Amino acid sequence: MTTDGKHIPNCQGCGANSLKLIMNVGDIPMVNGFTSDAHAAVNSTRFPADWLICSNCDLVQLGFQVKRQIIFPQNYSYTSGSTQLKLENFRDLFNESQSLVNLPPQSLIVDLGANDGSLLKLYSNAGYIALGVEPTDVADKAKGAGIIMLKERFNAKCARKIANNHGHAEIVCANNLLAHVEQFGEILDGVRILLKPNGVFIVEVQYLFDLIDNLGVDSIYHEHNRYYSLTTLEKQLSCYGFELFRAKHIQTHGGSIRLYLSYPGVQPLHPSVNKFRELEKARGSVIDQLSQFVKKIETARHELISLIHQIRGTSAKIFGIGAAPRTAALINFLGIDNSMIDCVLEVPNSLKIGCYVPGTRIPVLEENHLITQQPDYALMFSWHISDYLATKLWNSGYMGKFLIPLPQPKSISRDS
Repeated sequence: MTTDGKHIPNCQGCGANSLKLIMNVGDIPMVNGFTSDAHAAVNSTRFPADWLICSNCDLVQLGFQVKRQIIFPQNYSYTSGSTQLKLENFRDLFNESQSLVNLPPQSLIVDLGANDGSLLKLYSNAGYIALGVEPTDVADKAKGAGIIMLKERFNAKCARKIANNHGHAEIVCANNLLAHVEQFGEILDGVRILLKPNGVFIVEVQYLFDLIDNLGVDSIYHEHNRYYSLTTLEKQLSCYGFELFRAKHIQTHGGSIRLYLSYPGVQPLHPSVNKFRELEKARGSVIDQLSQFVKKIETARHELISLIHQIRGTSAKIFGIGAAPRTAALINFLGIDNSMIDCVLEVPNSLKIGCYVPGTRIPVLEENHLITQQPDYALMFSWHISDYLATKLWNSGYMGKFLIPLPQPKSISRDS
């Protein structure tokens, strides 16, 4: 197991030898490792997921780092364009950036970790030069849509190549990238090379305090090396010469933050930054909040498992909804198997249909089974958008109840 990863002895932010254990989430498999081989699925390689905090700088992080090639294989299956909430967020980012940044015609917009190019399509359609950097095969989808793509990792060498061939960028985006990469610094070194002196660097990360408040234990897995507050992320970015001038809370991934950065003194400070700083300061000790998180998640785990056993005791069927990475993370954290839920349903044309949830023998079937088989309960793994999904699926013809796992396990019916 250690040949595929390594324990991290020092803080990934400040480098101090001052890491303290928050909770042991357990040994969990690669949450994107969906396979059509049931034996391989249930015997997936597992890696330790110790959730830690640095007592020196308050950065929350995982203590074990899996090799990048295992977490993000060449055939990485996640696509940004398959999630409506993500597409709506990209539209909001595009509109907001145009209102904040003076973009001359033919401005260069670069997206790091561009995935299938969903964000860049908006800029390309508006007449800007859109360029993405994405090392996995999902980049081919963006190429097929006419987006300029570099199929490689982003670093200083890549940044120089872009600058030499296309010029420097007015905007560089890094959406859900900085928390994922092993080497945070090589990304930021590259951005400094690529970004124009008056350019804007836009960063989105999942927000630590939303994770805490919503008991988002299903976000703790090996793709996410670090878990940021505005305070901890701003501190790291400032070490590389970037100044935060605007901040916004957004709804993706159960709650995230979008930060706008520039070189020092280029942009005026927006009131949103100090508002965020004050709100985080008012929350008090991060360690104390995490201690309460651990107590609450253990209570929620017990309540949810008890509820599932109670329902299964009546021979009722339970189907899961949504085969996302967080689904696999939550299933493995809870210890759910195919004796507790019958299957997990996924949207049509998903590559995960016909596969099994990593670490289990729970099959992934097409979403229309919810209508044709009408299970008594549907376990909503995308609980952070449960209101939207429940209404959508009831309107599509589902007549049963939904189980909402977090933050407070409960069942809901259409007339409740």
